Amino acid sequence: MTSEAVRRAAVPIAAAVVVLAVVLTVVWLAGPSGEGDGVGSAVSSAPGDVPTSAPGGGDSGSAVPTDPRTTLVPNPDLPSSRFTSVQPGSGGAALDVSFWGGVEECYEYTVRAEEKGDVVTLSLGEQRTFEGACIDLAQEYDRTVPLTEPLGARRVVDALTGDLLLAPSL
Repeated sequence: MTSEAVRRAAVPIAAAVVVLAVVLTVVWLAGPSGEGDGVGSAVSSAPGDVPTSAPGGGDSGSAVPTDPRTTLVPNPDLPSSRFTSVQPGSGGAALDVSFWGGVEECYEYTVRAEEKGDVVTLSLGEQRTFEGACIDLAQEYDRTVPLTEPLGARRVVDALTGDLLLAPSL
């Protein structure tokens, strides 16, 4: 085979590789819903929310995907709690929580505890703080959420899913 024949055979292959790369890039940028990068959603903060990270600061964590297309959950049609750990803190006057979120350069998180009767409901707000492209990785955050009254025998539930996060201590 002459070098001219090899060159002619390589052109269609190279064109196919370029087209495939463009298609994969567009699909990746569109995310699962076809809108943006598909990571998180903006949730505005309400008065009394406890900011869990400031732009440019925060904890480092393990890399785990947050994209719903790659997150392993028993039933992807049902939401699952993003809180990975909830423990009483400061002698019961606070909750020490851990949760997964996007990288700190791109997201700010707010954890709020709503206290009613025998239940404390935890909600997690996520706000995108960076307009550019963000890496599609997650990190685990650890935060302390103050309570207005000691936890006592109250149960702690996830506001989004209703999952029991911490059973009452008897």
